[in-house]
Amino acid sequence: MRLVDEYLLHRGAAGFKLENDALRLRSFARHAALLGERRVRSSTAVTWAALGPSRLARHNRLHTVIRFIRYIRADAPEHELPSGDHFAGKYTRRTPHIFFRSEIGSLMQAAGQLGPAGSLRPATFKTFIGLLAATGLRTSEARRLLLDDVLTKERALVVRQSKFGKSRILPVHPSTLAALDAYIKQRRRAAPGGQHLFVTLTGAQLPKQTVIWTFARLRRHLRATGSGTGHLPRLLDLRHTFAVRALEASSREGRDRVGRYVQAISQYLGHSNISHTYWYFDATPHLMKDMADAARAVVEKAGR
Repeated sequence: MRLVDEYLLHRGAAGFKLENDALRLRSFARHAALLGERRVRSSTAVTWAALGPSRLARHNRLHTVIRFIRYIRADAPEHELPSGDHFAGKYTRRTPHIFFRSEIGSLMQAAGQLGPAGSLRPATFKTFIGLLAATGLRTSEARRLLLDDVLTKERALVVRQSKFGKSRILPVHPSTLAALDAYIKQRRRAAPGGQHLFVTLTGAQLPKQTVIWTFARLRRHLRATGSGTGHLPRLLDLRHTFAVRALEASSREGRDRVGRYVQAISQYLGHSNISHTYWYFDATPHLMKDMADAARAVVEKAGR
């Protein structure tokens, strides 16, 4: 476990967010310790990785361990490095669920009815989901927000130390800011201690698993539980939805400005490369109609 902690500290200092890696590597270390192994064995790494629930999960588990082994082999070459192709396979992008406004409203309404009655919890999750939908923040970014990161006068949010240690300032709509201000007043009364914006009943930062579990409960209130692919909506799909709806709005400013909109969306989402932003776009009836209208205009113009 000492080597795992050393590796995580080293990688974290380089700006990597290693929450998932930490969980996997500590699980692997416990697994190896139960077998009494004092050095990493390829067979053990593969056997542990095979416990993942899906091919992608197994692939990610194994490659997390491989990165760790490459690091420790610099000083201890006796550790075995397994092949990375045990769970190889082409990864296909999961079709995101693009939420309708009514669906987001249903999620927020359900969040507002969470128990315990009279506690901060309903307001916390109602505001949390609303903020994700209105800004496209990563879930981890929203969880890490501090009270001081809400800049009321500037009508902005400060997103600190996100991917690769980058920070950014996001302008927010007045209605979003009003909702945040109302929540902050309630949060200061119910949980006066701590610096985080979104907190548990004890005033601690919202844990990742608590957010995931609560959202899984809230999405039961949606009429449609998927996007035609058999998959349930995810919190990440709120980020996809923000990107898609922002792109839809660009057509109102004229097609010659779409490129500028995409660049602005990319910067707002905190992407270092615009190709990462394209990953979040998905076809919607609005976008397809806009494309069809543009194509028809080109054809009609050519035929004159």
